[in-house]
Amino acid sequence: MATFGLATNHRYKARETWQEDVCFLDVVVFGHQAEWVGDALHKGSQALVEGRVRQHSWETPDGQRRHKHEVVAERVHVLGRRTQSADAALPPDEADAVMPEEEDIPF
Repeated sequence: MATFGLATNHRYKARETWQEDVCFLDVVVFGHQAEWVGDALHKGSQALVEGRVRQHSWETPDGQRRHKHEVVAERVHVLGRRTQSADAALPPDEADAVMPEEEDIPF
């Protein structure tokens, strides 16, 4: 099992100014994919996550009710990754675009 945080953003224009909403989600990955994700994704990597959303609810020791949403990943694709020396992401063709078991085998 592996978990990682994912930030999504939505940019829109409200009247004359641009606004941006950012949402942070936890992603849970299981099985062979979890091993691969641990090696392939690093802070700043761009990823496409396919899966389902689930919600956890619990009560804290002081009686407050808490809720948390997370994505249980079925597939994770790396779209690009940041270089160590720059903030710009590498183009997808230079990154590991898909998980190893999904790569095309040339015949």
